[in-house]
Amino acid sequence: MALSPDGRTVLTAGEDDQARLWDAATGQSIGHPLKHPGVSTVAFSPDSRLVLTAGGDGTARLWDVETGISLGDPSPTREPSGPWVSARTGLSW
Repeated sequence: MALSPDGRTVLTAGEDDQARLWDAATGQSIGHPLKHPGVSTVAFSPDSRLVLTAGGDGTARLWDVETGISLGDPSPTREPSGPWVSARTGLSW
């Protein structure tokens, strides 16, 4: 589970292979689930516009919060970049 930096949104990872965004004030679901096999780790970018999901399938995916679209190729050989990935998750590539 992750709380957005602005405190308005919660991101959860579920055992159903989906991450979900929630309105922190109302508890209502926001948008469509973000499907990612084995999702176990989630994090927000510092500006709350992107989220990261990491799964048991060996991939990490970046998602646009507004559209719910995965950015780029989620193949295991593609690695996310940017200092916030390490800072927000403790993971390094």
